[in-house]
Formats: sequence, structure tokens, C-alpha cells
Amino acid sequence: MGGGTRVAGVRAVAGDLEVRLEPDDEPADTEIAIAAARALEWDSFVPAERLDVTVANGWVVLRGEVEFGWQRRTAEGELRRLRGVRGVTDLVEVRPAAPPPPEEVVRDLLRALRRRPGTGRVDVRLVGDTVLLTGEVRNARDRDEAERVAWSAPGVRTVDARLVLTG
Repeated sequence: MGGGTRVAGVRAVAGDLEVRLEPDDEPADTEIAIAAARALEWDSFVPAERLDVTVANGWVVLRGEVEFGWQRRTAEGELRRLRGVRGVTDLVEVRPAAPPPPEEVVRDLLRALRRRPGTGRVDVRLVGDTVLLTGEVRNARDRDEAERVAWSAPGVRTVDARLVLTG
């Protein structure tokens, strides 16, 4: 359950949520597409010029390329919040301009984690374009910080945080 807060006794969560609007309130696909394009353009962290959006029956398909995994996640998050969006299919590829050697990515992530209180006991492995975080953190905030640091690495498409909370 990456990024969320743990609840005692809860072992699994099903996120089957469907948004249904009244027919008069439901925006047309064209309106959603325009809103999506504007949302991406307004977010200074998202390279909107490298992304394409299509909408069918309120379902948004996002395509294109970004340099960082956090840009991909940010773009998807922007679209999920739009009125009338029933769901998002994220087909964005993460392709860094010049991918650094894996050992350099791991070294830089470890240095960044060591500089932050609460994340110093986190180990990093890079498996393809996935960062695997293992070890211990004090609380959910420190876990979230470790994940945020991992997403900042070039070429990262996925972060798998297998961190134990000790606090």
C-alpha cells in the first residue's frame, strides 16, 4: 500500500469507486479534453507539449513521454481530479534524456536519503526502471519522504517501497 497511511487491522483495500453524475451535469468528452489540456498546461512541472490526451465516454487516455516518473504521476493526478473523468489510462513512457548508469542512480538516491532525518536506514536497489526501497523508517511521513526522493531519480517508472514503520 505505497504512499497511504496504514490502519490497524486493515490488510487490503479495494478501490472500486465509480463516479456517476446526473445526465444534465455530465460534461461532454470535448469539454473534458479541453479541461485536461488546460490542466496539463497550467502545471509547471508537467511537460504538456510532450503529452496527448484523448477522451471517450469520460475515460481519459494519456500518451506521450516524460523524463521523470514523478512527472507521469503528476500528469495522471491532474487528470483524475477533473470533473466528469470516470478514469484514466496512463500510457506515458518514462524516458530520461540521457539515462545515468544504475550505480550512479543508487548512489545519488542513498546520498539524498541520508541527508533527510528519518530516512537514513533505507536501502535502495534499482531493478530496471523500478526503485526498490527496503529498511526501516520511523513513521508514514518518513516513508512518504523516502518515496518522494526515489521518484526524483531520472528514468524511474515505479517505486516499490517495502519499508517497515518502527514508530
